[in-house]
Amino acid sequence: TGDFSEAIEELKLRASNDERDADSRVRLARLIYGQAKDAEQALRYLDEAEAIAPGSLVVTGVRASILRAEGRTEDVRRTLDGYVADHNDFNAYLLRASFLNREGDLQNAEADYKKLLSFAEKGTTGYELLSVFYAANDRIDQAVAAVEDGLLAYPQNAGLQRRLMTLLFSRGRLADRQQDRQRAMEILETLEQQSP
Repeated sequence: TGDFSEAIEELKLRASNDERDADSRVRLARLIYGQAKDAEQALRYLDEAEAIAPGSLVVTGVRASILRAEGRTEDVRRTLDGYVADHNDFNAYLLRASFLNREGDLQNAEADYKKLLSFAEKGTTGYELLSVFYAANDRIDQAVAAVEDGLLAYPQNAGLQRRLMTLLFSRGRLADRQQDRQRAMEILETLEQQSP
């Protein structure tokens, strides 16, 4: 605990010497909560960091994490809903989707994961994350469908092809589907031919 106390004091000194240092305040909030479980003080430092760097994904994520650890799920929802409303971007929806999934709100989590597909600049990432969500929740058929949809948009993407192959092997074992295993082997052969 001596090292943590020294780190906390060092970060407090940095924060007091630089009124624009949001990063030290975020680190300080994490350390204070991690060591002393002092949510009130940690959230005050996050408020300061938010004032310096409004709309920070990191500040929002740390705030949500502390509130969740404190059992304040409604406050987490308000925080994440506000962030999504203010930013309407990929990272905002991903942050909220992850929280909703952990809380077991699968319907709303699924809606946010599906929203990720609308951010074309992220390429295949939305399809991959939606597939992971489905697979983690034992919805293998939907995981396969998500990857297949991604391959319609990005037919040559090796990452999606590998993901599909893995899912098909997995689904093949679960349901003893010879057709899935055969298709997975064909994808593997194609990927091997594409590799130098």
